[in-house]
Amino acid sequence: MGVPGVRAPTIRDQEDQFQRAVRAAIKDLDSPGLRKVVVPNINLVAGLTVIPHQLGKVPVGWQVIDINAQATVWRDSTVALSNDTIALRSSAVAVATIQFW
Repeated sequence: MGVPGVRAPTIRDQEDQFQRAVRAAIKDLDSPGLRKVVVPNINLVAGLTVIPHQLGKVPVGWQVIDINAQATVWRDSTVALSNDTIALRSSAVAVATIQFW
């Protein structure tokens, strides 16, 4: 009897692990208990825009679903999140549809 061989992880193993994590995250987002709100036609200025997200709680996350201009949108960490609004910054003037959860 010899020492059992130890198989080194392959790139494929890491890809499978990543895919499992992605599928799990998508499944969590699609769970029926998670409230999601889509807010259409948000007028973003080049700078800070405070948006009423309509969740009634502090948002866990958000995603730009549609935007009519080339702009980068990010959360302004200097403004506290609230149950009613979220402060987002945009690199350009745009009209966007954003999903909050």
